[in-house]
Amino acid sequence: MEELDNANKRLKVARDNIERDYHAQIKALDDRESSLTERLPALNQKKHEIAEANGDVDATDDDLVEINAGGKIITAKRSTLTRLKGTRLEAMFSGRWDKKLQRDSDGRIFLDVNPVGFRAIVDYLNEREISSADDPPNPPSVRDKEHDHILRRQLELFGLKRMTEMPDSSIIKDEGHCAQLHDWLEEDGSDGVLRLLYRGSQYSLPNRKFHSNCDDKGCTLTIIQTTDKTGGFVLGGYSNSNTHRARSGGQYCSDNVLFLRALAESDFLFVLSGSGISSPSKMKLIDPLGVNAVGHCHLKDQILFSLRGMCMEIDGLSVLLKGAGAYVPIPAGKNATDGMKILDLGEIEVFQVSGTSAQAQNSTKRLKQPKQKTLKDEPVKIFSDGVNEAINKKLESLLQAESEMLHLEDTFKDEKNFMETFAGGDKKDVIVLNVSGTMMVTKRSTLCAAEDSVLAQQFHDSKW
Repeated sequence: MEELDNANKRLKVARDNIERDYHAQIKALDDRESSLTERLPALNQKKHEIAEANGDVDATDDDLVEINAGGKIITAKRSTLTRLKGTRLEAMFSGRWDKKLQRDSDGRIFLDVNPVGFRAIVDYLNEREISSADDPPNPPSVRDKEHDHILRRQLELFGLKRMTEMPDSSIIKDEGHCAQLHDWLEEDGSDGVLRLLYRGSQYSLPNRKFHSNCDDKGCTLTIIQTTDKTGGFVLGGYSNSNTHRARSGGQYCSDNVLFLRALAESDFLFVLSGSGISSPSKMKLIDPLGVNAVGHCHLKDQILFSLRGMCMEIDGLSVLLKGAGAYVPIPAGKNATDGMKILDLGEIEVFQVSGTSAQAQNSTKRLKQPKQKTLKDEPVKIFSDGVNEAINKKLESLLQAESEMLHLEDTFKDEKNFMETFAGGDKKDVIVLNVSGTMMVTKRSTLCAAEDSVLAQQFHDSKW
């Protein structure tokens, strides 16, 4: 009887511990949810106060907004200028900053930008206004290629760069997915311009065409779409080195075996959407320094990601996912990480990622657009499977909501900084110049940028 009593006491202690831990977990989740629900009203209140102090309470989507862009007058509806929500351009013309915006002598909003680039952006937004989501317009472009770098800088300045950077993709049409891919690339300093090298549907995935298009092109991003019948997943991988032939036992492999080896630290797999995918996920290498941890292999009609413990294998008809390997498992639905899963291939695209030099990275330092941070917590494993699953689902939902809330807060901070740094100013500092018969308009601060120049001295405060 004494042994039974002791067993009952241990059972009660274990039950009490489980109940205590359970209630502690639930309280922690409830406290986080309560804090989260307080942050959104607080942010909206700050926006309301900004709008009252600096905005036009009568602003509507149908307003015609006149803009002096570097001396050229451009008129557009407010709804057109604010179409891409969450961007600096949308914030600037939302109406909540109208009193703060710098204006010319005629009361028009003044932007110290090249008018050719800005005209291209407005034309693009007008096309977006009348285009369907399934058939979006081509990204902003200029006829004179000498203005390309100016347009890219303006897209970056107004927070539009990532909204328009994958014009050649038939898979990535969601603006959020485009931005997410660039965010992941930027985390390791690998972001750049994406140029389409290969699309499977154009060639039925023959190995010779794949390699003739993609070998020796440097960093590449591969994007895969599976059929709706097998989950409609959008996933892929990034590799930051060239394709080359791999040695096997000291000898080169046969002509139909090719490997794309990489510097493992920056390589990753990803899944953007599909059946059972609540949010985009990036899968980094488990062991970045492992031998053969990363690679693309092309054997006959197959493209393989990761040579050690394959995670993703693509051939002309299907995508094979394996749960174990060199990468963190792919969360492509519950069954995708249980052993292996075969999905029907709908489309595959390979992009060259170029322009990742220090020069390209430094161009964004002054006014860098905030990106959505991915928050993580360790999953709960101390209860029964059913309880663990329910708690972890709540935790996952909270993390997603917290990430979105943090992004909204960071975007609002960036909006205020942008208005103070770029869009504000006094109309007396808007300078009209006649340069050999060409009328130009700019800010006095721009003319004084080179402090020791004759031009800067002419427009210095002491003489102006």
